[in-house]
Amino acid sequence: MEPIGDSGTDNKKMKRSAIAMESAEKAVSEALPSTSKPLFDAYEEAIEQYVLDSSEQAFFDGFCIGLRIAVEVYTEAAQGA
Repeated sequence: MEPIGDSGTDNKKMKRSAIAMESAEKAVSEALPSTSKPLFDAYEEAIEQYVLDSSEQAFFDGFCIGLRIAVEVYTEAAQGA
């Protein structure tokens, strides 16, 4: 799993988290019987998709809030001028 965001792998905290996740994924994968590995892979993909979707939604929500604030500021400035 790659870190998500503008900071990418330059962010030390994200880099440590990515390394820890990869290590845990490898350990779990090696400990599982071969018949359970496809199920683990599907679970891992679902988690990655959830994280991606959550990140996109958080960005969208923040963008919309920022846009509302900007419109309010410009509207007030135009009315006051």
